[in-house]
Amino acid sequence: MKSKTSFFNRGVAKNLLQRCWPLWTAYFAFLLLILPLTLRQQVLNNTGYVGLIPVLDDTVAGMGEEMMVISFGVSILAAMAMFGYLYQPRSCGMMNTLPITRTTMFFTAWLTGIVPLLLADLLAVALCLPFVAGGKLSLWVLGTLLAVMLLSKLCFYGFASLCAMLTGSLLILPLVYAVLNFTAFVAELATRFVLSKLLFGLDPGRTVFSWLSPLVYMLQNYVFYTTGSTEEIVIRGLGTVCVYGGVGILLTILAWRLYLRRQMESATDTVAIPVLKPVFKYCMAYGCGILLADFVHDALLGNQQTGLAAALITALAVLVGSLIGYFAAEMLIRKTVRVFRGTWRGWLVFAAVALLILGVTEADVLGWEKRQPQPERVQAVTLNGTEYSEPESIRKILELQRGIVQHKAQHEQPFDARSGNIVSCTLDLRYVLDNGRTETREYHVWGTEESLNEESSDMAKLQIVLNLPEALRYRSVSKVQVIPENVIGFGAEYEGSDENGHRSVYFTEEEAVDFYENALLADLAENKIGRRFLSDAAAPRSTNVSVHLELIDTAARASGIFRNEDSSWFYLTIYEDNTHCLEWLRAHSDVEIRVVEDRYYPTCGTDLMGG
Repeated sequence: MKSKTSFFNRGVAKNLLQRCWPLWTAYFAFLLLILPLTLRQQVLNNTGYVGLIPVLDDTVAGMGEEMMVISFGVSILAAMAMFGYLYQPRSCGMMNTLPITRTTMFFTAWLTGIVPLLLADLLAVALCLPFVAGGKLSLWVLGTLLAVMLLSKLCFYGFASLCAMLTGSLLILPLVYAVLNFTAFVAELATRFVLSKLLFGLDPGRTVFSWLSPLVYMLQNYVFYTTGSTEEIVIRGLGTVCVYGGVGILLTILAWRLYLRRQMESATDTVAIPVLKPVFKYCMAYGCGILLADFVHDALLGNQQTGLAAALITALAVLVGSLIGYFAAEMLIRKTVRVFRGTWRGWLVFAAVALLILGVTEADVLGWEKRQPQPERVQAVTLNGTEYSEPESIRKILELQRGIVQHKAQHEQPFDARSGNIVSCTLDLRYVLDNGRTETREYHVWGTEESLNEESSDMAKLQIVLNLPEALRYRSVSKVQVIPENVIGFGAEYEGSDENGHRSVYFTEEEAVDFYENALLADLAENKIGRRFLSDAAAPRSTNVSVHLELIDTAARASGIFRNEDSSWFYLTIYEDNTHCLEWLRAHSDVEIRVVEDRYYPTCGTDLMGG
């Protein structure tokens, strides 16, 4: 008779369950607290509220993010419990002397770890079904939460199982799990921050590889909101969780293949796979070097250093940090502090490569800093929240960027070397090209108030670009139809108008429409609304009154599809040359309007609407 190959051994599973049952019991008790008991408490607290479905649906939908984080934590605990025998020589030897194959052993441990977690999820969600039967909770929302719970565990438990194969230390395992889960996101941000000190114009906040950090990417993509007059819940991001659930299965298969080739005498080793030891050392050197450079610039220098000084400081910090990381990794691998003899060659190679990369970046050998998209390929440009799409506006922005890059040495001058009445600004540029790609730049530029009057200066060109007619219309023309039904608030704030120093006046919805059409748009036609000034010296004198106007497209909201474009808000500082707005306010209010000298605050082109 042919012998069967089994993927599961009940005896081993029973032994693991007997030793680790408190983990799953505690997890199930925790689920009871945050699921059925929480919902029951909300029902008791809202017994007089008829529309209870939106309350419970919103609560359950919001638990999706919490369950991702919980799955992230409980998965590594389960993996540590199931594969803990790999990290002690005695238990490792005993388990591997059993008359079962490695495949059976691996999948027995894997299934024994994850099945109780999934059963706990199913049971906790099943206890919420009475709320569905009672008409207090949507079955679809509850089912979505269950899918998030199950799929996120498949992802994180598969990843934790893979991490368990990479190390022979139970203490190192959770560190490896956490580090590898966030490495792509953190390393990319840290690297871009360091390189932004060397590469003029590099945007340090943009991320491209965050999808390699599952928890971060799932949380970024999981969105829920209430929409429509029926107050239905919309949940986005379930597809992302499904993809990561499938990835978890693939990682489990990879972990199984590594388990088949794992050297069981590697128990207690920091790195269980010999070929990964140099990788571990270089990753530690890279990570410590980048993080130390970040710390030096951000915490110690306050991001005040630029140019060649920043490059030298960065290089020194990277060298020191990489030295610490490289030999710390060597100590962890060898389990001794005597690691400095005969091991310098690896770090010297790393240091040489790091210095070469930093030097090439600082010198801009590849010409990245001067690279610009062709004007005819640019569909739109967003500058500090304001969008430009007219060809002449795009041409002026490209010309402004070229000038800033040409005057790189000026804008990278140390802060203590600058003199005069300083004017500074941070420019966030985002080009959208005809092929759908985007290019971003971030510049910290500065000049003097006097340079605002010099047509050839970067600051004067920036002042012009910020106040192009297209920009004024973008900031001041409502995206929402201005009718009384869409007005949700309109009023004026007067400072220094009475003994209390402040007075508010509110107007009707019909007056809001009249103000917008006959005052705001009239001043906009004269290019006097929606302006941004880099210095109070460049701005006209302001008055003691400001106006706020808020609109929401009620028809779109009632249809169940509500977007950002369906709302507009204005906060207008009224200047002395806003003649139409001033005339309207004087005609509709008896509060004194005065010109003041000290109410202007430079905004450097923020995306606030109005002027």
